[in-house]
Amino acid sequence: KKSFIWDQINISENIRRKKIARLKQNKYEIHAIAFSLNEETWKNRLDNRVNLGGKIISKKVLEEMKQNFVFPNINEGFSSLVIIGDKSFTPSFP
Repeated sequence: KKSFIWDQINISENIRRKKIARLKQNKYEIHAIAFSLNEETWKNRLDNRVNLGGKIISKKVLEEMKQNFVFPNINEGFSSLVIIGDKSFTPSFP
C-alpha cells in the first residue's frame, strides 16, 4: 500500500470522522497536522494569497467556515495529531 498526502480543509468533526472511517477500512494509518493561527496571521495569509493572484474567498464564506470550524482531536480516529502554532511555525511566501 502506498502512502499519500491529503491536503483539504475539513472544518467539522463529522466530515473528518467519515473520511477517517473510509481510510481505516482500507487499513490506512491517518496522521494529521493542524495549524493554529492567530487572526493577524490568518488575515495576512489571505491578503498574500490575493496579491499573488490566488483565488479570492468572500468574507461571508470565510466567516461561515470560521464559525463551523472544530479543531481536530486525536479521538476522531487519527493515529497521530500534531498541532503547529504561530510561535513554532514561520510561513514563507514566494
